[in-house]
Amino acid sequence: MTNFFLVLVTLVALMWATPLRAYFRGLPWPHALVTFGFCYVILVGQFLGESRQTYPFTQWNMYCRREAQAPAKWLEIIGRTTTGETVRLDVNALQPALGHLRLRMRLNDLLLKEELQQPKVADDWLRVLAAWQEQASGQEFTQVTVERMEWTSAEEKPSRQLVRQIEVAP
Repeated sequence: MTNFFLVLVTLVALMWATPLRAYFRGLPWPHALVTFGFCYVILVGQFLGESRQTYPFTQWNMYCRREAQAPAKWLEIIGRTTTGETVRLDVNALQPALGHLRLRMRLNDLLLKEELQQPKVADDWLRVLAAWQEQASGQEFTQVTVERMEWTSAEEKPSRQLVRQIEVAP
């Protein structure tokens, strides 16, 4: 409601400005009517609060209000080498020619469902990732682990939940 009164006071102050008043008085009445109509629609769109119903006249304060944020969720794919070292497997860095996030999206589809529909397919994909990483780094892997990460706030560390763990034959 405060915004409404501030905009109203600003408009009244602008209309008291002599050059602006003279400009609008010089306009033919159809042009002035259309101009005031647009201003009215813009203001109505601003204060209704339903951006989808009033598009393209959306709210101006959309970046000012604080909205509840959904937690960030992602998969972390970690390989364990024969020496015991853990290495993060970056799917997109291993095969960039296949398109941005295409492999990552396929893995998310396979692994992020509540019940794993195709465990053999998911395991095969993880073994292929381990083989690609072995070719890129020269390290042999014994295990690949997939963890679901969830981060709710900047003050906390992301939580980890084990999704899948497979043994890779060296």
